Amino acid sequence: MQRHWTLFLSCLFIVIVFVGLSNFDRLESTVSSPLPSDGPSYDSLAREVNLVRYSDRGEVDYTMLAETLIQVDESLAELDKPLIKVISQQDVSWRFTANSGTILSPGNERNHAQDGSNSETIELAGDVEITRFNLDGEREILYTDFLVYYTGDKYLETDRDVRIVSNSSVITATGMLYQLNLDNLDLFNDVEINRLRSNNYDEVIYTDYLSYDRTNEIMTTQKHVTIVTDSSELTSTGMRYELITETLNLLSDGHAHYANQ
Repeated sequence: MQRHWTLFLSCLFIVIVFVGLSNFDRLESTVSSPLPSDGPSYDSLAREVNLVRYSDRGEVDYTMLAETLIQVDESLAELDKPLIKVISQQDVSWRFTANSGTILSPGNERNHAQDGSNSETIELAGDVEITRFNLDGEREILYTDFLVYYTGDKYLETDRDVRIVSNSSVITATGMLYQLNLDNLDLFNDVEINRLRSNNYDEVIYTDYLSYDRTNEIMTTQKHVTIVTDSSELTSTGMRYELITETLNLLSDGHAHYANQ
């Protein structure tokens, strides 16, 4: 994989379209040139980059557009205005955008992947938006200022503040791990969920950890949780909330307080 990455970064700035043995099977750019001698110590620069990355099974892992790609060295490339598209096997797709990005090969010391992984990681920074689309055309947008995409295992991770907006809810937290293949979202620290239920009244859920199964629309936690509506407040240690049927199970030590009591 290291050889493939080196081949990719070497060839990107020589040819307009490259098809070869590396995992980056199609690369396109309209401009390819070394930076001026009085500029930063970079190898070369490409503009209007179009990249398609394939897995070992020949499936598309992701596609990427970027206004510029600067090759810093054989294991690191910097991106300006990247746009990444990822499609899962569950007919859900994601679009990532950011002000800037950094591709880190397995050999780079900044690579976030676990030891022994042959996957690159991509850092996204500045006005990061992750848009999720499903088959029905519904979408939700996740906002943060920095995150890392692990391309091999297809998950996103950040320890920064996140805000997730959909038609029926606004979720905020500090810290997130999003497994795209499972479509499962783990939220950490100061989790707050504002939901509009089917009967058109609002509820707010507070907890310090939440696992959100997006495929089945189920939220679970083993932590202390508080659920507040206009007329009641529920507290519990642990919760399972099936959002489609609006079935709420409090797992232990559940208490309810009503405004009219």
